[in-house]
Amino acid sequence: MQEKEPIMLFHVTIDPADITDVKCGLEAATIIPFHATVDSPLFTGETVPGSVDVQQENAAGIRSLCARYAFRGTDREGTPCTLFVENCGWFQTGRQPGTPLHACPRFLTDSKALAPYLSQPRFRTEVHGTEKGVDIWVFDVVGPS
Repeated sequence: MQEKEPIMLFHVTIDPADITDVKCGLEAATIIPFHATVDSPLFTGETVPGSVDVQQENAAGIRSLCARYAFRGTDREGTPCTLFVENCGWFQTGRQPGTPLHACPRFLTDSKALAPYLSQPRFRTEVHGTEKGVDIWVFDVVGPS
């Protein structure tokens, strides 16, 4: 299913000097701290310290990722709130350059306006590489709510 427009777009910046790689035989782990912003009709904010993407690669070259982070900002009604995101996915190393990575996000928020919508399992993400990091496009796979 190809949705027309993302409901949110996260702009992630990564400092390559902050990345930690650990290799053991054919397996590896990578820890990627980052900073992100979002400006959408639903929510506007920026990440709090501690945002990290942890990737693990097995001997078959399959890499899992689990990014966990929280934004502080305002919801669509202008009310201050926090939005926690857990975005998990898998990909084959050596995939075609420019191909987006697909993942499944989970959201938690203290926003009374957004919690009923964002707490549902109805979203997917596409992760697109940029010059300074990645952009994460959040899509609602069910449709308008």
